[in-house]
Amino acid sequence: MSQSDPVVFLHVPKCASSSNAAAISQALGESNCYEYGKTAPYKAFESSAYGLDKYKFIAGHLTISQIELIRGSKKIFTVVRDPIDRVLSWYEFVRRNKRTTLYPWTEKGDVHSFIERCCEVRRGAVVSRPMEVNSTELFNGMCSRLHPAATAEAALGMIEKHNILVLQQSKIDSDVKQIQTWLDLPELQLPRLNVAPAKRPYPKSVVERIRELNAEDILLYEKLLK
Repeated sequence: MSQSDPVVFLHVPKCASSSNAAAISQALGESNCYEYGKTAPYKAFESSAYGLDKYKFIAGHLTISQIELIRGSKKIFTVVRDPIDRVLSWYEFVRRNKRTTLYPWTEKGDVHSFIERCCEVRRGAVVSRPMEVNSTELFNGMCSRLHPAATAEAALGMIEKHNILVLQQSKIDSDVKQIQTWLDLPELQLPRLNVAPAKRPYPKSVVERIRELNAEDILLYEKLLK
């Protein structure tokens, strides 16, 4: 890899990712950055991915399979977070934003019913394609972006294969120095976008259900902390 290689941010939802992308885009200038779903429509990515190496910075809710479509060598980083906190933050984000596709599920019940609606979709319940895609965030969202198998073992193998830099959300202000070096940037001031309000207390049964549904993400997170 060289200094000219593009830096690709594999953006896991609710891991301070919006903050990082916004700060880097502002520092580099928008013309040097490609944001998945913003610079061009989502469905245009596969057809244009080959030529994205002209950008210094590429970011978005991408999977590693999509990132592999970008030609040439690249520097990849991602941010991880305690999986239970991540899922609860995602639920709160959906609950607060009427424009999200899953918002109606939060209106008609509590967090228990929301989780079970997502599980019904996974078992084959028919819903719109956007609802189907977004509901998958409940299930091992970190592992699934790193490998289609969505297991900790497969995700760790992909991290090693691509030499992915993994940052922790809880230490992002100090860990971001490596990204500054890659992009030859001065000190980055990370804004706080999509900041959730103070945590509401959740029943133990909710936490345990999320733990059960995210066993692979929890295993991945524990291994990365070692």
